[in-house]
Amino acid sequence: VGQAADDLAKALGRELADEDRQRRINDPYPLPVSWDVTINAQMAMYFLLDQLARDHAAIAALKTLGGEFDEILSTFQRVPSRRLVILGSAGAGKSVLAIKLARELLAVRGDGMPVPVIVSAATWDPASALSDWIADQLMRTHPGLASGIKAATGDVATVAKVLANGGVIPILDGLDELPEKLRVEAIAAINAWGSDMPLVVTSRPAEYLVAVATAGRAISRAMVVEILPLQIAQVKTYLGQATAATTRHWQAVFNMLDTDPSGPVATVLTTPLMAWLARTIYERADS
Repeated sequence: VGQAADDLAKALGRELADEDRQRRINDPYPLPVSWDVTINAQMAMYFLLDQLARDHAAIAALKTLGGEFDEILSTFQRVPSRRLVILGSAGAGKSVLAIKLARELLAVRGDGMPVPVIVSAATWDPASALSDWIADQLMRTHPGLASGIKAATGDVATVAKVLANGGVIPILDGLDELPEKLRVEAIAAINAWGSDMPLVVTSRPAEYLVAVATAGRAISRAMVVEILPLQIAQVKTYLGQATAATTRHWQAVFNMLDTDPSGPVATVLTTPLMAWLARTIYERADS
């Protein structure tokens, strides 16, 4: 099982590096996505107030959870429970941040440490236990993990099932993509899995807040942050450096960003996905 975990970690490292290259995250540099414990994040933790009040380490950590793209690993490590919810609007960069965290966790992973595994929450029916679903996802993407092993008791389980029971850090990307009723069931299933198990969940804010309010409880011991919009100055610098278009070509857009910082153009371009698309479309001088 240990060798299978190491092999899985190496395979995931290659796959995630390829995905970063395909998305061209580092061309010329990652967008300066940042996050903080916003009002939405605080509301999402409302049902955890009694838990947090008794956990001095958690209270101290809450004051230090703000960060930027290259600090996602240290943010995760500052959460005493290693249970983190990342909120963000459409296009805020939740999936890219999930990949960044997984790659960072793989880079520091030592012998016997759990393997970070990104799974799309949209494929989960919470009627299945979280560990069973993760095992199924592992076998679907890495068929070799379907091999059976026999325990000392004589019971036989797949390698994937053994790994899913404590050998992975699930990163559930896109909880909001589940139907509303299933989001509530997903929170219950995550809590049933155990509050001592590390995990990461990403979601749009409104959908997560509604699910928490409907369930009457949040994900146990999970701290919450929310991705912030880009700053106008960051957008201007990025588009100026990441495209072949000269500043003169961008000047009308930059003027609009400066004169109407809450207008539609600014609303679009301070969304990381939209800034990235603008870079991709206009990166050539003849665009």
